[in-house]
Amino acid sequence: MRRSDRELRSWEEKMAVLARCRILRVALCDDEGLYLVPLSFGYRAEGNRLTLYLHSAQAGRKVDAFRRGCSVAFETDCDVALRPGATPCSYSCTYKSLTGTGVVSELTDSGEKAAALEEILRCQTGQTHTVTEAMAQSAAVFAITVTALSGKARL
Repeated sequence: MRRSDRELRSWEEKMAVLARCRILRVALCDDEGLYLVPLSFGYRAEGNRLTLYLHSAQAGRKVDAFRRGCSVAFETDCDVALRPGATPCSYSCTYKSLTGTGVVSELTDSGEKAAALEEILRCQTGQTHTVTEAMAQSAAVFAITVTALSGKARL
């Protein structure tokens, strides 16, 4: 990272940023080329292991790629605001962001799907919701096993 003074080094700092984010941008490459899609998400952090959860309709380009177990890159950010400057070149932004890579897998067990959907709802609403296994059957649910994660902030 070029600006090491802005790097988020601790796991706790990175998880605090993740807790404030609502949209995850996922990038992948399939037979049609590069593809980037913004998604609502949830997550589970256990120790220094992070799993991101995504939901989708049952069909489409993203789902086809995810079902092949593709590698992905992702980005999320929060607290973005303009920092005015005295000159055009001195304008900037404040932000907190995370970037990383991982491998996607589909969750097929209805109990795992329901738990992942509950995590997505918790992340998006800040509330606990119960998702039944029957409810979970209507969606495709995917997990990204994070293999690398970095964070950066300018306050």
